[in-house]
Amino acid sequence: MESAKGLYIVIGIIILVVVFVIVKKYALITKLKRVNCIDLDKVEDKKLLGIGKLYIKALGGERNIISVDTCLTRIRVVVKNGDLIDEKRIAVLGAKKVIRLTNEKIHIVLGLKAEKLEKAINQIREK
Repeated sequence: MESAKGLYIVIGIIILVVVFVIVKKYALITKLKRVNCIDLDKVEDKKLLGIGKLYIKALGGERNIISVDTCLTRIRVVVKNGDLIDEKRIAVLGAKKVIRLTNEKIHIVLGLKAEKLEKAINQIREK
């Protein structure tokens, strides 16, 4: 009777390990839903100026930004000091992903509002 319980425990552990390896290898669990993040697809265009100001702060301020331009669903940013970039804040502001090419060059994946947000950021920077 006791050997059967031990066998069941060993089989259970083996099953857990196999399931864990399969889930990790094939990425079966998708990203968890982000909580308290802005959904840029639902933001009205007139509110993008305010969000643009927040992006500028997250990128280290106006003096840190060298250039901002779009590429379909991304914003390409070049900064003077990449250490000032707050990637967590950028994610909360609605970015789907932040891709760091170098310390000074990043791509912010936003979706369909990327071009409008880039225009808002550049409009703020021109003032």
